[in-house]
Amino acid sequence: MRREAELSSRIEGTYANQEELVLFELDRQTAADKPDVRELWNYVAAFEYGLKRLQDIPVCLRLIRELHGKLMKGVRGHDRRPGEFRTCQTYIGRKGEPFTKDGNGRIGRHIRSYNCMASN
Repeated sequence: MRREAELSSRIEGTYANQEELVLFELDRQTAADKPDVRELWNYVAAFEYGLKRLQDIPVCLRLIRELHGKLMKGVRGHDRRPGEFRTCQTYIGRKGEPFTKDGNGRIGRHIRSYNCMASN
């Protein structure tokens, strides 16, 4: 799980490694000096939280919002509506590269559609 967190977080421009994560877990005070490590830790914490929550609730909008809130807690972007779906286009990587868009809230609509189908 920690390796996946490291690799996936790089998409967002976060660069921290396993060694830094272990050191952070031993001494959380290092977060102020290493914001990327805090982001990586949030990824791991959100994943673990999600696994526990799945024992009580299915994959749903509420769970996804909760996980996003955990991911954003105390890191860059924490003031950008954590737990809410984007309603505008975003870019991953350099602007204009192939993997670029959500735009117009498509992700939220797709998840709502999934929830409707899953509950029937």
